[in-house]
Amino acid sequence: MDDRHTQLVERIQRAIESCALPRLLPVLEWRGEEYVVDGRLREFRAVTNPGVVIGFETPAGREMIDGSYVMRCPTCRQPAVSPVEVQPQNIKCRRCGRRFPRNADRPG
Repeated sequence: MDDRHTQLVERIQRAIESCALPRLLPVLEWRGEEYVVDGRLREFRAVTNPGVVIGFETPAGREMIDGSYVMRCPTCRQPAVSPVEVQPQNIKCRRCGRRFPRNADRPG
């Protein structure tokens, strides 16, 4: 496993674990399908079919992680995971409904 991949996985896990409110697992929309991001189990689970599980360390999981970034809602601090091609202002918090600011910092 390369260092960048490891750092991205750890960033996802820390973001989920450090949310002060009761945890609501983030959801990543990837290629038209929504996946729950479970940092503790290190897997993605399809929202519409929870039997579809993609481990973080599988080729598909690595592609999803490497093509995503993690941000925190400026209001409630809920983590959000988004594909890199989606701009912050197009991300809506699943907990409080607030959109992220246009000038939000995206981790590199």
